[in-house]
Amino acid sequence: MGMLELLERIKAGEMLEVITEWCGIPVRIKLTVKWVVVKDRVICFDIRDCKFRHIFCLSSEPIYIKIEKPRQAYIQCELYNREYRDELILLVEHETPPPPVIVRDYVRVVPSESKPVYVSFSIGGEEITGKVVDISEKGVGVLLSKESAEKLIQLEMHGEYCPR
Repeated sequence: MGMLELLERIKAGEMLEVITEWCGIPVRIKLTVKWVVVKDRVICFDIRDCKFRHIFCLSSEPIYIKIEKPRQAYIQCELYNREYRDELILLVEHETPPPPVIVRDYVRVVPSESKPVYVSFSIGGEEITGKVVDISEKGVGVLLSKESAEKLIQLEMHGEYCPR
């Protein structure tokens, strides 16, 4: 079944899951379909009561629609209208595997550039400082300067404890 056949089965009033990412956080919202223009590959959702509608305008991440019938499918879309009030209009691009944002084991968040987060840790009497680039339940991504990275490598080579 091709893309146009999938779109033909979507009906106004149907609730579909719309998925995107905002600042590293998955956003999954059930929205009501207002209308579909199959030949133009355009689908419109009612976002009048959606508290997260600003995310679609602010994010540059792809937007996905999850279809359940006649089979499960994910459709990657592009935002058709950046200035909207009550409608989210999407231009359908193509079918895709489940988007990376929903297949992650752990959600990652990124600190604000205006309020950066720094960490320091001591190894073998040496202090190493870096800037946090992302945080998840599983760990923290830290950006080190060249000097700090070299110091960390030297400590490891000399048999000192080094986090993995």
